[in-house]
Amino acid sequence: TQDAIFVFMASMMDVAGFQFSMAIDGSPVVVQTVGSGGLANGFDVTGSSGNVVGIDLQGTSVIPAGVYNLLTKIEPDPIQNAPGTTFESGPVCIVNTIVSSVNAEEITAFSPCMMDDDVVCLSLGLPPPV
Repeated sequence: TQDAIFVFMASMMDVAGFQFSMAIDGSPVVVQTVGSGGLANGFDVTGSSGNVVGIDLQGTSVIPAGVYNLLTKIEPDPIQNAPGTTFESGPVCIVNTIVSSVNAEEITAFSPCMMDDDVVCLSLGLPPPV
């Protein structure tokens, strides 16, 4: 099992919000999740049934373009889950990704299914590798 999933991001545009679904070894993540730290610091990052949403409800935080770094650390929500809840081990996929620019325009996103058992990367505004 794993305690956290680390999502990294590279973007060619400023990011105002994001949403994606997670699967581990082909199965949707079913635990309630929270995100913290990274580029999404200042965003509210929450999740349910494998869906993760990150947005700044105040409208003041933006993830700047040109940065490759940790987007957020996803962990089981300690309030919504039983103590000791962890993620299953296995390849992590991020799918159904929606990312918004500061002008509320969708940014094209690509994510390989796995970097490691607990690390996933998003590429935004870039074509997928061939």
